Amino acid sequence: MNLQKCLLNQVVISDCEERQPNITSKDQKSSRVHYAHNKLHKRIFHCVVDGQLITQVTASDFLLLNEDEQIAYFIETKGAKVAKAAQQLEITAKRLRADLSNYEYRFRIVHRKFPPETHNDAKYLSFLRYLDSLGINSSDKVRYGRHENEMHDDI
Repeated sequence: MNLQKCLLNQVVISDCEERQPNITSKDQKSSRVHYAHNKLHKRIFHCVVDGQLITQVTASDFLLLNEDEQIAYFIETKGAKVAKAAQQLEITAKRLRADLSNYEYRFRIVHRKFPPETHNDAKYLSFLRYLDSLGINSSDKVRYGRHENEMHDDI
């Protein structure tokens, strides 16, 4: 397989092919996983963000770029710390805003459980305000995956 280069600063990202039919995003420290199904073989780039693309702060785990439709999927895998995941997604989107100005944003949190106190957590509320500032309806563009620690997306 050829190593793809991320469009952002030419950072080595993953070993997935540009038009690969299935892309798996799994952090080695977690059992949670995101599966992207690319049935129409669109041009997709898969970036490892935290510790690779962004190193100065804790960022989201992965970024999928659908080049054909200009959609950026920000992906975070977490246990029950959904508020922390939301904060990491917000940090990542803000850091990459200039590079992704022509992209539509979609956010994915793959988690084990959604604690009730998350709804009142300052990090989570900040993320919701950030979505509002972008004009993003959270029910449309944000998915929370709790089914068997995995999430599937047709991209």
